[in-house]
Amino acid sequence: MRLHRRSGSPTESGTEPAPLSYPSGLSVAPGWKAGGHAAWNVTGPGSTDCPGCGRGMRLLLTVDSCEWRSDSGSWRPLPTAGGAGANAPTGVAVGNVGKLDVFACPQDRAHPHRFSVQ
Repeated sequence: MRLHRRSGSPTESGTEPAPLSYPSGLSVAPGWKAGGHAAWNVTGPGSTDCPGCGRGMRLLLTVDSCEWRSDSGSWRPLPTAGGAGANAPTGVAVGNVGKLDVFACPQDRAHPHRFSVQ
């Protein structure tokens, strides 16, 4: 998949695009994904220690309300089809249009999972 990275060139409307910010433009890909790292953009890092054994848990799954954010076109696929709702193809809305992170214990998959809504 080709990703659109905003540059200093004018957009089709003739206006300059907003500069990229590191978190939303370069480091944390929005959308549904398996594995990777959690973005703690609302609360700051929360506890992800396993309630069963105390070990640090790993991000298993992220369920996001949107496939890309309006504050950055960096992760937007080209070409973009559809209208304003094109960045939410699943129709799933987590909380107040946020995301759900599911964490799993790397020691024992039978241990309880932990969840974070951002």
